[in-house]
Amino acid sequence: MMEYMRKTVQVKDIAEYPTNLGTRCKLLNLNGCFPYSETEEEILYTLQRLAKNPRNLEICKGSSHCGGFWKYYKDGITPFIDKDPIVLAKHDNKYWAIEGKHRSCMAIRAGVKEITANVFIDNNRQMMLPEVGTYGDYYFNYSYVGYRNHPKIVKGRVPILFVSIPKHNGFTKINEKITLLDSSNEIDTKGELRRIMDGIFYSVTVSQKTTLFLPPKSSVKVRVIIEKDHPKTKVWLLKGNLAARNEALCDMETVYRVGCFREYDQNQCNNSKKLAAHIRYKW
Repeated sequence: MMEYMRKTVQVKDIAEYPTNLGTRCKLLNLNGCFPYSETEEEILYTLQRLAKNPRNLEICKGSSHCGGFWKYYKDGITPFIDKDPIVLAKHDNKYWAIEGKHRSCMAIRAGVKEITANVFIDNNRQMMLPEVGTYGDYYFNYSYVGYRNHPKIVKGRVPILFVSIPKHNGFTKINEKITLLDSSNEIDTKGELRRIMDGIFYSVTVSQKTTLFLPPKSSVKVRVIIEKDHPKTKVWLLKGNLAARNEALCDMETVYRVGCFREYDQNQCNNSKKLAAHIRYKW
């Protein structure tokens, strides 16, 4: 059970706008951004963009929902602090809204200096990871000796790609995707580009050389295309060493990352056993 501490928090230390706002956000609704269908990234970037125009604050103050919060804030009171307190998670001297997201958002929007909230120390590490790399074509080459089920990598690094596909992007399969772009499980596309979603494509080409009395040697070429206008969502391309097909990945390096990834996502990627256990998801 989480232990909370009631304290006064500087609103400037709340790290970002909460994105799980439901359908009651008038500002998002009027700007065609609907929280139950848009990605977390689309919601966050929309809120950040709209906040640059001070006239949009009047929309929030005029809302029957958040406008009620403003009446409390302008009197120096945090709304519903006793019956339904705001809950914040603290990490590295920054705060994230866990409960009371609309009230937290309104406090940020209206320039409120302080709020009273229940605070707990966050061990899941909410800090957002920075973007890495730029859009473009990425090429990878590696080779291995042995058969598909038990290869031994002898040269190069294997690319790994995470994509969170938006529900409104035309896909009905599992939304979260992770794949090891290697030659196993018939992933060889023979150089043909395959679409993951708009703006994200990949191809895998495998050539094999056999020698009498020796295991075959295979060379693998991988191409990943990340276009500038791909949907605002989570995309993370890494490359790592793989000693054998059923062994853990290690020494992973980020090539491209965009979206609302958190430090706990990075911890999962750094935990090679967890990553290896998830490799079975394929496009």
